[in-house]
Amino acid sequence: MLWKLTERLAKVFQENNMRSYFYWANLDWKEKVFKIQEAILLPINAAVFKSVRQDIYTQSENFSVDIDKVIKSPYLWINGFHDLIMNGASALTEKTSSVKLFFKSAHYPHIEEHDKFCEEVNNFLNATSLL
Repeated sequence: MLWKLTERLAKVFQENNMRSYFYWANLDWKEKVFKIQEAILLPINAAVFKSVRQDIYTQSENFSVDIDKVIKSPYLWINGFHDLIMNGASALTEKTSSVKLFFKSAHYPHIEEHDKFCEEVNNFLNATSLL
């Protein structure tokens, strides 16, 4: 059902010239990433995007689960601010949430806030290596 809904909305999203502003919070990095993609000829096109999105939205194992019940080992969950569809609005209100929400990133915290991202990952690895 989610896949069918996204297919119906796809044209609306594709025609929205403002859409890229919802993918990137740091537009300087957007330009840098696009230049790198051009230089390495990374195949990012509508067919690839559609294939990945369809796979995500049609595979039941990709739907939300209670991650604390599924993963018994320590984990680190990092989302950009615009990734609320993945972790829900509760990530904004829950002080004890296991989700690290990056408010200066849209969908790419590993690019847009790379120093903070690396710090979080290093802290997590150092803490779990002591277990």
